[in-house]
Amino acid sequence: MNVSLSGEQSTSTMSTEIYILKRIESHCLEMDSLNTECKTKAPKQMSQRLPRFMRRRASSHNPKRVPKSVRQLMQNRGNQSDKPLVGDRSRKKKKKHINQRKHELSVRRRNERTDRTVLHVWFAKRFQMKMYFNRITPMKNCTKNERILYHNSKQDFTSAIPLEQNFMRQERERD
Repeated sequence: MNVSLSGEQSTSTMSTEIYILKRIESHCLEMDSLNTECKTKAPKQMSQRLPRFMRRRASSHNPKRVPKSVRQLMQNRGNQSDKPLVGDRSRKKKKKHINQRKHELSVRRRNERTDRTVLHVWFAKRFQMKMYFNRITPMKNCTKNERILYHNSKQDFTSAIPLEQNFMRQERERD
């Protein structure tokens, strides 16, 4: 409290002290409310706790699209929400031996073609093949390695160029 020279209390200083106390209290309350708001809360939905690349799977309400470690939590969440979870779907089991047989037949059919050399296969994987004069010839490079081939050819490092020349030689020998 401030006392004037005459010994009386000054009302002007008292009122400012009261305002300052009220202001400090209001600041403290505001700081507390900000602290409670800024605390990191766990997300309510389990799908929000997953990494971003899995969230779309989790939000599909299909437990089979989610990792096993999270499935139980997702099913518990499903009981709380209004959307029903998709149950176990009855699917026909693929017969493994049938698929293996199909694969073996396709490999055998490919291997029966004697006109397909190793070089032809190499070019067929990397180039567009066109039929010219009853011969399949590589026309356009489909892989993005033209810059590397050009750079290597400038440095006398010709690993791909002999392959092309060898391929053309084989084509000429067939004729």
